Amino acid sequence: MRTLLTVLLLSAPAAAASLSSSFTVPGHALGSFGQPESATEELGGGAAWSADGAQVYTLDTTRVLNHWRVGDGALLGTRRLAPPAALPDAGPWPTTALRLNGTQGGALQLEARSFRQGQPAALSYTLKLQGGASAPPPPCPSSRRVLQVCAGAATLRAEGRTLTWTAGGVTRTRTLPAPGRVLALALNAGGTQAAVLVVEPQTDWGLHGRAALLLWAGDSLRRLSLGPVLSGTPARLNWTPAGWLLAAPLHDDQTGGVQPGEWLSLHRPDGERRWQLSPDLGLRGLWPSPDGQRFVTIRGGSVPEVRRTVDGTLVLGLGEAVAAAVPLAGQRALLALQGAAAPAGWRGCSREACAPLALWEQRPWPPTRMGGDLPLPRARTCACTAPGARCCGAGRPQRLWWPSPSRRMARP
Repeated sequence: MRTLLTVLLLSAPAAAASLSSSFTVPGHALGSFGQPESATEELGGGAAWSADGAQVYTLDTTRVLNHWRVGDGALLGTRRLAPPAALPDAGPWPTTALRLNGTQGGALQLEARSFRQGQPAALSYTLKLQGGASAPPPPCPSSRRVLQVCAGAATLRAEGRTLTWTAGGVTRTRTLPAPGRVLALALNAGGTQAAVLVVEPQTDWGLHGRAALLLWAGDSLRRLSLGPVLSGTPARLNWTPAGWLLAAPLHDDQTGGVQPGEWLSLHRPDGERRWQLSPDLGLRGLWPSPDGQRFVTIRGGSVPEVRRTVDGTLVLGLGEAVAAAVPLAGQRALLALQGAAAPAGWRGCSREACAPLALWEQRPWPPTRMGGDLPLPRARTCACTAPGARCCGAGRPQRLWWPSPSRRMARP
């Protein structure tokens, strides 16, 4: 959401401080896409691209929908979505979760999940971008019990351990050997090739197990072992012109839950891995652009990032999340902003997993983000735009940086 941060400055003789007005930081709230806390926790909300690939919509777990321009990362609009009338909230607090699964014909493809009469319930529907009216459900429904993907007239369906692939008027069926479980499905653009991500549990407890990628072409089915131990929760698998793009939750041996970062990788059509991003980056989920050249992923459950498909490198971040704030005298505040990782060549942030610090000064006009040495009245104060950057405060150099969201910020 466009996080609304109201800075409270306490009155003191040495610093004439008073209640400041509020200002906004474009982005989603910190952790609003959800954090993995158990072996069943899923990434909330989602992302979707416009048909021309020039715009992106992001939806968080608070049901705030942001509309971005990809060219420069500008926020074009924000709205809060309501649950569908057929699956409303059960009380005054939100109980219906919304997931964004794509766009089609000027409408958002959504899935609502809640409980009805004590039983889990899900509803797939579309929401028109203009006017907000509901539209008929998408033509290729999928659920937790029955996974299904479509490419034109071709369909790939998984129910239990049974795979059914229909393409060119021919239906093929395969049964996975026990104890394999299907986590995700994908078809290429023509529906002539299929891929299936499966997990093979190694113990008689829990859902976690070794990952394998099944590549299906005609009557040939090849199995490729991927190596990591997955949590067994739903994953994402997509076809792009560069190959199969995969994001899967990883099992955490220490907690028995899910690691903060997922396994993100790209595999050639023959299954050979082209690249894999470290789970330490804290990236989760992926949503490819219509041409498959870029994809959106979520950093730290807070910040959407646009990355290149061919090599996984960062293109730009979509907004920032406020991680901490320090009030300063003179109607100012120092903010720790969690943003996208810096591209290769930018100092420190990509290696240190840090969020830049920015100084906002309250003025009659809208505040502007500033970095570097700032000649401000009555105080020499500056903001760090990279870890280890020299900063000035109270007339002496000092270092202010934000190592990670789990640590405290060094205070001026």
